[in-house]
Amino acid sequence: MGRLPVVRRNLPLMTSMNQQSESNRSRFATGSIDPLSSTPLMDRIAICEPRLALSCSAAADVLIETFASHPFPSVSSSSSDPFADATQIRNQYGFDGSGQSVAVIDTGVAWDHWVFADVKPNGASSGAASSSLGNGNRVVGGWDFAENDSNPYDDGPAGFHGTHVAGTLAGSASGFSGVAPGADIIALRVFDDMGRSSLDWVESALRWVIENRTAFENPITTINLSLGVTVVDTQQPFTQLDDELRQLRDNGVIIVAAAGNSFSHSNPTSITYPASSSLVAAVTSLDTNGNINDFAQRSSGVFGAMGSGIRSSIPDHVLGIDGEVNDFALLSGTSMATPQIAGASMIVRQAMQSLGMSPTPDDILSLLHETALQRTDAATGVSYSVVDLQNAIDTLMADNPEGVAPNRESSSPLQWTGQSSLVVRGTAETDLFIFNLSGSKPSITINSVVHAVDRPLTEITIDGGTGNDTLEIIGSTGNERVVARSATSNLEQAVASLQTPGLTGDFRSFENVIFRGGGGDDRATFYDSPHDDILEANPTQATMRGIGYTFVAIDVNNLYAHATNGGSDTAYLYDGAGNDRLAIRHQFTSLRGDDMFRLAYGFEKVHAFAGAGGVDQAFLYDSPGDDRMSATASSAWISGRDYYAGARGFATIHAEATAGGNDYATLYAVDTTAMWTRSANLLQWNMPGGMIRVAQGFEIADAFIGGEKIDVLPPSVRQLFYRQEREATRDLFANFE
Repeated sequence: MGRLPVVRRNLPLMTSMNQQSESNRSRFATGSIDPLSSTPLMDRIAICEPRLALSCSAAADVLIETFASHPFPSVSSSSSDPFADATQIRNQYGFDGSGQSVAVIDTGVAWDHWVFADVKPNGASSGAASSSLGNGNRVVGGWDFAENDSNPYDDGPAGFHGTHVAGTLAGSASGFSGVAPGADIIALRVFDDMGRSSLDWVESALRWVIENRTAFENPITTINLSLGVTVVDTQQPFTQLDDELRQLRDNGVIIVAAAGNSFSHSNPTSITYPASSSLVAAVTSLDTNGNINDFAQRSSGVFGAMGSGIRSSIPDHVLGIDGEVNDFALLSGTSMATPQIAGASMIVRQAMQSLGMSPTPDDILSLLHETALQRTDAATGVSYSVVDLQNAIDTLMADNPEGVAPNRESSSPLQWTGQSSLVVRGTAETDLFIFNLSGSKPSITINSVVHAVDRPLTEITIDGGTGNDTLEIIGSTGNERVVARSATSNLEQAVASLQTPGLTGDFRSFENVIFRGGGGDDRATFYDSPHDDILEANPTQATMRGIGYTFVAIDVNNLYAHATNGGSDTAYLYDGAGNDRLAIRHQFTSLRGDDMFRLAYGFEKVHAFAGAGGVDQAFLYDSPGDDRMSATASSAWISGRDYYAGARGFATIHAEATAGGNDYATLYAVDTTAMWTRSANLLQWNMPGGMIRVAQGFEIADAFIGGEKIDVLPPSVRQLFYRQEREATRDLFANFE
């Protein structure tokens, strides 16, 4: 029976590194952008990362000697450099991995590092990384499976590996760029502070990706596993992760894993798991001549990328904390080669989608193999593919039926990120997007240019970008749900979403959203800003607007408007041609009619109008405080602290005070034919034509006719008076007799 696999991760420094003089260490705590560039060659830390079964067997001092003779490794003509290729491809075609997210399953990511600042066009950094993760940041989310919390920061004493990998994948800063700097990053931490892990944590991370693959603005298309395990003394294949790997592969996700750093002549073609799985793209490490490094594990068909002295980001604590998260270091190993292939696959995916293709993982990996330099390992005779990203993209674009390679300006704004997942991006100017679902197939119009969607669509993301952008959604005859939220601070963007059977939409950075219903049971939900907002809603159109935004629903029968983010908000509601029913409560108003429902929640002032026809009813309710209510033949209102509700033109108005406070009501009539009724807690008048005014539950309720106050006696008092009058009259005539 074989030994159980043990998941190990790298130590921060090899033993010989720990024996460096304190003076040498201090050079790395200066806070400079690149501490490696200002220190003598022999003082540069070049870490050979002993990670899991990826531990390199070369001694650290050998690596330092190697880097001393090649301080900044250059790639010979016999090899290919994905970093340089990616830069050329960005300049030539504009492909940078945008529209995708990559999951880094590792030690976590120091998301506040300089290279993870927001990325601008052409890969330029905005200059300062966010101090948090989530929407709007480069590291958009993640989870810590070692500590079971939502903080996957790479801060363990044995950390830094995941930050280095993430920088290679998608980092971007002045003088530094990862392979796919336009991609978003998901940090999944599966190592504890001491560098210990288990395949159970890795399996949980893979399941997390399955559950959250489409939960972000840009879907997860790629997973980087710069880790692995070796099963010793057993002939049984290891398969614990295969179920998750298979499901991810079926969902279009590419999984890339490191082959390992423990090459052994006794078992020369053995690589670690999960790189050994047929569901994973395995990657080995190459030297500057394109040969497999002595320490790197290998097998037939693996990808190869340079893994010697790869310079990338590391957390602040590794070289000495100085408060500036801007440190870099040279690391070597198959872990450093793996993110280069993961990033290359994202570039290829984006290029294929720009040509209208829906690439599968097999399509992408096959192109990388077919366009690679095919080499044979002298030590074992196995063949391997030295990835040539430039050749892959050039070959792909040469096969474009139009014969024209799209560039950043002319490439399609529609990018397919899966079999049925579409990402659409706007420009830096003011854009108008029209997403039309009314035809047999959806279409997207961008600034008057119509783009047909010629394949099944289940997920769409549209990003308006900067500028004052407008999104118009034209619904189908089915049931659509549209939600639009204004920005609640200067650091946020307005967002909207769409839900309809078989299709979900995510829309960002649109200041103006218009939803045109198509005839189904449609619903629009609007959320206000922190400022003063106004809602106007009639049976055919509803508009909610405030500072920096306007939301419109046209021919949408159900409207839910929320005004809870602050400000003094006002709603104007108008009836339909049929019989409508209005109910106004403190912070809650609803208006119902034929095929119409309007809900206004949280508005301080509500004005309702009934003039379109029908016999309409209004019900007004008090607030918990002291309220004042008044009703005439034409209108009624009720008000209290931070609360006002008015109803005009309704045939029946029923005001009720049951929420508390000391409430006062007045009913005014001009016509002397009004029929008045009073009971213990009710005052009411009725007109022959059916008009009714009621005040119920008020501590004080007064009646007026023609501006003069009148006394309305309860029926019991009137009956007692009439009985006493009849008895007195009878006694009077009896005395005459």
